Amino acid sequence: MIYSVLSFLKTFESNINKPVKVEFVPTQLSTKHDSKVAASITYISDPKELTHLPNGEDVDNSYLFVAVPSKIQIKSIVDTASKFKRKYAVIYEQQFNSHNYGLLKKNKSGQKWKVCHVSKSVLSTLDDLNSDGRTVNEGFVLVVPKSQFVNPTVMMPKILKKARKIKIRCFFLLDDDASPFSLDKKFYREQFEKNVVVNVLKNGKWGSFRGTPLRRPAPTDVAQILPHVNQVSEEVNIRYIGLNPASTKRRTKGTPAVLDYSGTTSSGGHVMGIAHKNEGFEGKILLDPVFQWTLPDSFPLAEAASLPSAYLMAHLIMKEILIVNTEHKVFILNGQTPVSMALISLCLGRNFEVYTTVPNEAARQLVSLMFPQIPKSNITNHNSEDFYVPVMFGTKGCGADVVVCDLPYKQMLSAWKCSGRYGCFINLNEETTDHNAPLPMGMFRFSNGYYFYPLSKLAKLPEEVKIQLHTLVKESLSSGRMVHMPHQSMSIKEIGELNSYVEKITEQGGKLLLDVGTYYKANTIRTTTSNDSLKEQIEWIADKHSQSSFAIMSSSVGRSVNIVEWLLDRGVKNIVLSTLDAENDSDAVRKINTSTSKHEATLLMTSAKVAHTAAGVEGTLNQARRLGKISTIFTISLVNNDTVLPHIQKVMNDVPESFSIINIHREPDVCEVENTVTIICDDESDCSHVLSQAMSEPNKPATYVVSDAKGPGASDGDVDESIEDFLPSSLQELEDMGRLLCLKDAKLGPQTSATFMQTTSLAVDMSDLEHGDVVPVFVIPAFCETQLRPLLSRLMYPCFVAHVYPDGMSAEQVAAQLFESMIKIQSKGPYTIVSETWSGGVGMLLGNLLTDSRHEVSLFLLQGIPSKMCSLLPLEDSLNEYMIKILHRLIENEQPGQMKGLSGTKRLEAAVKLLPKEFDKAFVSRSLQTIQRSLHLTRSLSNRQIYLRSNLVAMEISQFCKLSIDELGEVSKSAQLVKIDCENYKEMLSHSRPTKLIAEEALFSW
Repeated sequence: MIYSVLSFLKTFESNINKPVKVEFVPTQLSTKHDSKVAASITYISDPKELTHLPNGEDVDNSYLFVAVPSKIQIKSIVDTASKFKRKYAVIYEQQFNSHNYGLLKKNKSGQKWKVCHVSKSVLSTLDDLNSDGRTVNEGFVLVVPKSQFVNPTVMMPKILKKARKIKIRCFFLLDDDASPFSLDKKFYREQFEKNVVVNVLKNGKWGSFRGTPLRRPAPTDVAQILPHVNQVSEEVNIRYIGLNPASTKRRTKGTPAVLDYSGTTSSGGHVMGIAHKNEGFEGKILLDPVFQWTLPDSFPLAEAASLPSAYLMAHLIMKEILIVNTEHKVFILNGQTPVSMALISLCLGRNFEVYTTVPNEAARQLVSLMFPQIPKSNITNHNSEDFYVPVMFGTKGCGADVVVCDLPYKQMLSAWKCSGRYGCFINLNEETTDHNAPLPMGMFRFSNGYYFYPLSKLAKLPEEVKIQLHTLVKESLSSGRMVHMPHQSMSIKEIGELNSYVEKITEQGGKLLLDVGTYYKANTIRTTTSNDSLKEQIEWIADKHSQSSFAIMSSSVGRSVNIVEWLLDRGVKNIVLSTLDAENDSDAVRKINTSTSKHEATLLMTSAKVAHTAAGVEGTLNQARRLGKISTIFTISLVNNDTVLPHIQKVMNDVPESFSIINIHREPDVCEVENTVTIICDDESDCSHVLSQAMSEPNKPATYVVSDAKGPGASDGDVDESIEDFLPSSLQELEDMGRLLCLKDAKLGPQTSATFMQTTSLAVDMSDLEHGDVVPVFVIPAFCETQLRPLLSRLMYPCFVAHVYPDGMSAEQVAAQLFESMIKIQSKGPYTIVSETWSGGVGMLLGNLLTDSRHEVSLFLLQGIPSKMCSLLPLEDSLNEYMIKILHRLIENEQPGQMKGLSGTKRLEAAVKLLPKEFDKAFVSRSLQTIQRSLHLTRSLSNRQIYLRSNLVAMEISQFCKLSIDELGEVSKSAQLVKIDCENYKEMLSHSRPTKLIAEEALFSW
């Protein structure tokens, strides 16, 4: 058998106990690499095969993959190889069943290594080594002590990039008691012989930073709080703000954030309460006039800020629990959260039997410590598949009277089954409603209640309910039985570490507090902006009488074009542009030269390579001084060149003149440079709309995060639709869709490929269909009903959704089978059909079949005009490649970096195999089959003119719609065009207008 390495490794896993003969053969090599092979791997299953191994001298990295019976040790393979003058180091070894497996790397001879102990930054040391003269066979061993160690997520990519040019081996000694490094010592020599670029010694063991998660930028919601802290209220001086990061992340767009707070009044009294804040930097913090409580002066303010929302939610839930007149066995999932702990406290106070779940051992210990009344057997880990077993045993299989769930969708479905008869299920997790898959109401008893209580509900409660809850929380306060909520506070200066605080508090449980007691206006205000947020601001214009100059120091010419053009458009006449990249971008240079000539300005272009030294920076600035007094220095994407910015700041401190720095970069997790204006903006975004604000106060430190960019010169009128607007946007969507499709596949008859099936809506009872009193709505989704759930969940009529198996049927055949299914469900008209996007053509064909059978029909097309949708499709022969590209992008979004080097996949089946292990490949594959088939059906109708012989209501997104009523007249004799104001198709499905139109325009008979 002949295998590629990747397919072999996957096949090998499934054939561990089967003897298999494997031969590795080299694939065709590019002519660019005909001198040397970068890496090779050889497989052996018997030590005797070592005599037949290739020499491998022309291979930079030669590996040996060993699979031998467990009685043969991997070390004996190394010893045997040394007898044949082949020296290997063991990279990895493991025993599975009856075999030992090992990965060995061959040590190359002739390499000279020089040990260098790092006393300054690692990267500057590498730059010095790169500039020094060295022989071809000379490499460097960098020994880095703990004192010189910095953030690995920033440093590691830079080191690996440098390793392409210099032969280096880095040893990070992060143990305080690590012995002095020497290659003569066996401990260090054995690790060195493994020939690994990055070696990390920590806790006495060797490892690396591979797989270390990258730091994510802090949620903008927290940054949006800071500018308003001092302007909240004249009566209350806020000291602590209680954050709800999980709730904030899951919050529906447009819903106000709920914040806890504690502070002092003007008279010195202590208070706590609830505040609301709308989205964006313009949304101010508003104190809720009802939800505020006076505290004893001895009550700690930090603890007070951890209580209000938790106890309000707990009492709100208790109102529902007390309605259920049973023995009250309560199952609370995610018991380490503040709301859950407050609820557990109230339940135990009423002698309820409590079961709860936690995510890990640390949270289990916290809950056990806080509530020793709960038996340890009643606390389970909800990451385990059988977390619900104790509650089912404890209730003798009847289930809990009340289930309170704050878990993601999949775990919520497991908890769904634990609700007992006449009980209620209370969902606290807003994220579960984002899933388009319908809730399994069929698994729910008719006697049970379902309630959805997101944290944002507190902001919308009626006044009388708020007063009742206020009284209940006040009683809890005065009783002295409030739980001492665990909390962790962080200061404004630690805002950059927010994610690590959130991860810690999520893992261990408790409340996260922001200490704003020392906040004042001199603090740097970090703001986020979009292209629409600053439209009304006054534009900055250069003083035409000034002889100022502007210096731009950039990583490349291409990244400087927008800034240069922006300055020239606003009257700047003197610019010095220095770039680190020696390779000029001819297009970028041409654009800059054209703009400079057009504005009759002076622009000097130089190399910024010398800027790695203070003298080099001074030289660059001297060139700018010759053109005029320096006003502002722009630094663009210099984060990776960590020596340039410090040198610029050093020069600023040494010279008497004053000028400002505007630092533009792409890395949101890199700390801002002190005393500068920072703009975080990726290469595709246009930051010109914030430059005016930055230039109006260039000496005021601030940070702007540019989002929702449309690109230079773009406007709302320029926006075009994309095929991706009508495709699933995540792997989770694909998996949910595939799961439901597979479930419906099992219900299809042997001779049926397309039919209508019932689904959930707001209809009270579908049994009335038998009497003809209620006329249903027939929905034809583009792929699956999951994407249409926001619409279906608001329809008050019985709904039947088309399910089409992706076989070889034509659009006409699909319409014919759906016609037969409709007639069985509803024997006579009028019929109402809702069709969307890629299913618009099938909907029109079905409408004509019904009209030809002398039935009245109303067809509603949601962005579904066939000719318009066909224009979005890629070419016929590139559709498969496009699907692969989309799947690669979704995988990359889920696990950044995984698709690097794998973009050459030509088959969709092969691309599916690259999915992360947490996603079901069968479900995703099923979804992709349906998507591909739907797009093919749409294309098959591109050359056909379908004229609808019935009523048509076409609903389109306003900003994308280019259709006229005359064009619609060519599609139907009775057409109505309705434009809906929304940003995208997903918003359109959630909009109230489509639901109302279907109710108003359909030909229902009552």
